[in-house]
Amino acid sequence: MLIELVGLINTRETYRAHGALTPHAYGNIEKLSENLTTMITDRLNSDATPDDVKVAIALSSLQGMQFLSSLTDETAEVLQGVEFCSSLTETAAKALKLGAASSGLNKAADPLRLIVGLEAGIASFVQRAYREAAESLVGGRLSTKPEVIKAAVLRAAITIIDAPDRWALLDAEKRRAMLGVMASLAEDSPDDTMRVRAGNALAELVKLATENAQRAAYAKQFSAGLNSGKWPIDAFTFSQLDRVRCALGEWYGDGDTVELCERIIEVTRARQAAEPHPIGHAETDLEADSWQHRRLWKAETHTMRHFP
Repeated sequence: MLIELVGLINTRETYRAHGALTPHAYGNIEKLSENLTTMITDRLNSDATPDDVKVAIALSSLQGMQFLSSLTDETAEVLQGVEFCSSLTETAAKALKLGAASSGLNKAADPLRLIVGLEAGIASFVQRAYREAAESLVGGRLSTKPEVIKAAVLRAAITIIDAPDRWALLDAEKRRAMLGVMASLAEDSPDDTMRVRAGNALAELVKLATENAQRAAYAKQFSAGLNSGKWPIDAFTFSQLDRVRCALGEWYGDGDTVELCERIIEVTRARQAAEPHPIGHAETDLEADSWQHRRLWKAETHTMRHFP
């Protein structure tokens, strides 16, 4: 907070007179100090922050607290295409043509210290207030249509994910970050295809997660999408669905997987009816699991009712 206050005073000439703070400055500082995000937003919007920094951190903020610099660069390229460039402000369009994404991120890291970890390819905002302030710039500094900028980030992510050579260059951590962006930005898309892509991203994150808690969280989000109708269950393979089921069962208990088991069996049978072939061990095993989970769930419920 103190650093932000000093920075604000240094960038506002009207706050100083004859080497001292003006009464107007004291009043404004007292108000701003109550809201750190507002103070940081005020500083980022000032002329003291270069335009390329404003553009770069605004684009990056849409990925979350952590972001891929390569995705920010790709988004900058996408925004210069015919489909998106007309929605940009004049300042943003000019900055992007001059390579704002790369130069802006470098300045945001040093000397501005807004972000860290840039050299590793996965950077992060120093604090949540910085990210929130950066995201507030999207609707004013970049475009009058923030949804267009989000669509460009999503398009950039798809471009990288769908290019086998580029995807192969990403390590596991960067892949998880890229899939996380895909899931968060496409999950509530009005486009059915985009929502299914979000579901696929979550299913892949269940596979790539290195910790049980995170794996369960992705599985829970995927299952919630199924239950709310964001994506249909028949859009996914048996392996994807069973992996989600296992993650939920391991973390939350078997009772949470009963309904999903039954839905997987139902969709598997529907596929077999459309293209008949012998029932494999996978389905019969799943039926046994479903029966066992329901039996255990009923037993636990009975115990809780009679022995509170």
